[in-house]
Amino acid sequence: MKSPISKLLLASAFALSVHANAATVTQYANNVSIPEVYSSINYSDFLAFNSNLGTLNSVTFYIDSATLSGSFIYNQGSSSTSTLTGFTANLSVWAGSADGPSSHNGLSSGQYNGLSTDLITPTVNLTFSNQTFPNTISRNGSKTFTFDGSQQLISSPISVNVSAGDYNNGTYYAPTFTMLNEIYAVGSQGGNPSITWTGVSGSANLRLVYDYTAASPVPEPSTYGLALGALALGLVAIRRRSKAKD
Repeated sequence: MKSPISKLLLASAFALSVHANAATVTQYANNVSIPEVYSSINYSDFLAFNSNLGTLNSVTFYIDSATLSGSFIYNQGSSSTSTLTGFTANLSVWAGSADGPSSHNGLSSGQYNGLSTDLITPTVNLTFSNQTFPNTISRNGSKTFTFDGSQQLISSPISVNVSAGDYNNGTYYAPTFTMLNEIYAVGSQGGNPSITWTGVSGSANLRLVYDYTAASPVPEPSTYGLALGALALGLVAIRRRSKAKD
């Protein structure tokens, strides 16, 4: 049977023990410019996970919102006609990019962001303030399509997992994401039409979340002081009881 002193020592040791906690680090990147349609952009300003915080469990990339603004010109060309019933758009994030920054020191194309799969936003139907559909563009004709305000590309945040194993154990780099803004004409396109996209711009709000198990923190000096104080008081009380029995 354990003595009262042994029980008190065990209780104090239990009070000083600290359990590891789950935690997250969230980074936000707002108004990231996507300057042109069909022109990809690499975003590489997220920070690497600090392995001193603990063990990384998962990494999740989010697109919280994405918009298009401006206008573009549909040029029919010198032959035939086109009858359009609308335009659709989406935003793609590639699972691997051959255009990764040189700071990644020769990582293979699939390692630049570690996405488990390509992330493609749901297809949306674009709306315009100056055109209705169906819309016919005659030979040698052109029409300008202007967005209604800022055209939303997604209705709610979407996400994709990143391989945590690639960014654990003190790895010095963070994921880089290659985004591509795409718009598609819907309908019958005759001849060889072309579209001038230079009047279109886009932006996205991005988020990167590191979920990790925190390293066990060292108790504050005050914590030790309280526990040792309680231990001392307990020992005094036990000694007084022992003397009283004698």
